[in-house]
Amino acid sequence: MFLILSGILIGALIGDMPYISFICVLSLFVYFFLRKPLPVLAVFIILVPFSGTLLFREPFLNLPGAKPLHLLALFMIFIAIINHKQAMVIPKRIFWLMVLYLAFFSVTFMRSVPLLDIINLYDDDQLSRIRYVLSHYLKPMIYFIPFIIIMKYCKRRQDIDTIINVMVMSITFLSVYLLFSYLFRIPDRGDIRQVEEYYNAALGLHRNELGTFYIVGLPVILARFFVKKDVVGIFSICLSLAAVGFLYSRAAYFTVLFGIVIFLIISKRAKMLPLLLIIALGLSFIISATIIQRASKGFESRDSYELLAGRLEGIWLPLIDEYTRDPQKLIFGNGRYAILTSKAQGRGFILETGHPHNIFLELLLDAGLTGLIGITAVFAFLLLQAWRSLKDIKDAKMLEYQYAMCVSLICFLISGMTDRSFFPKHDNCFLWLVVGLSLLIIQNFRDPAGHRTR
Repeated sequence: MFLILSGILIGALIGDMPYISFICVLSLFVYFFLRKPLPVLAVFIILVPFSGTLLFREPFLNLPGAKPLHLLALFMIFIAIINHKQAMVIPKRIFWLMVLYLAFFSVTFMRSVPLLDIINLYDDDQLSRIRYVLSHYLKPMIYFIPFIIIMKYCKRRQDIDTIINVMVMSITFLSVYLLFSYLFRIPDRGDIRQVEEYYNAALGLHRNELGTFYIVGLPVILARFFVKKDVVGIFSICLSLAAVGFLYSRAAYFTVLFGIVIFLIISKRAKMLPLLLIIALGLSFIISATIIQRASKGFESRDSYELLAGRLEGIWLPLIDEYTRDPQKLIFGNGRYAILTSKAQGRGFILETGHPHNIFLELLLDAGLTGLIGITAVFAFLLLQAWRSLKDIKDAKMLEYQYAMCVSLICFLISGMTDRSFFPKHDNCFLWLVVGLSLLIIQNFRDPAGHRTR
């Protein structure tokens, strides 16, 4: 009754008194989540893939940065701070790796600020320095916060279960949204360009960015299925694979399939691979011709330019040539979005793009060899720790989840050869969930001599 009356009151106020209704909504959130950082994180995880939709794109209040997801992130930080006595201490080694990573990101960003006039040439919004900091530094940090919340407030195996289930729920909701949009809202579904434009307009993300949610998240869905063995798991897997098909992202096609195979192998289920092959062959007879055409693009013609979408000659080689001729850029980079401030871009030597379509090249451009070595070392360490832990985890459920974390990290790094970013971004938010869960499992469920389990 209390919730019904509260809803009626807010509904009556929201049209004529938006500020009062905002205070009412905030008060309800504080009342229900005052001592619960993880439920707030769960809401955040569910909404992340949809934060670029029209519903979340418009500011809730007429204030800078007052979009709903940003306010939710601030609320999540607030709840975490007031519950700091419940928080666990992040292990020193992980803490300093986190500091190193954020330091590279911060320095790289700050070095780009003096070059904002050039960056604005390629942006429809002419950003002031304050808006640039808000949009390209503080906003990306929002997607890193879940890692910190997980490391400090996930204490029990039930908490890990909750985060896994919420990730699966979020990706399933995204799949339903994508499939519904594809089937009922796109007039010419065979036109890949039209599909891409619709997804970008509706969700604020490129189809390759949407693919990142599946590249990182599908191994988690598989792990949950093998733990629960329920209809929900089958439903989530089928919906996710269908949604990936209609993204028309070749990187997502290859990496998702590769992830499934690797997951089955490292989880000692290789005997299921022939069944997977039979299913794949069966689907090839009923799958959309457009998907097959997109997946095979460049293979039939054996044209490297078509296969790599012109990235080798049109982006990578000219940029590498420019940097090898400038020792200072090669060692230290040229700041965030360095591709936009490169001579190759300014002189029209490369395809007009805001991203080098390679996470390792992006690091080289933005942070130089210093950042490339530093940040790749961080991720190599994380993957190595996760991989080594597999032989020491005795809890069957946690081992299943750790298989997923390893596969997700491997798939992300492989897919990074043609896209993605190591720096915090909307589309790699789930990467930080995976990293946090993996470290948490290592910390609490690894069982060699000198380690504790729960």
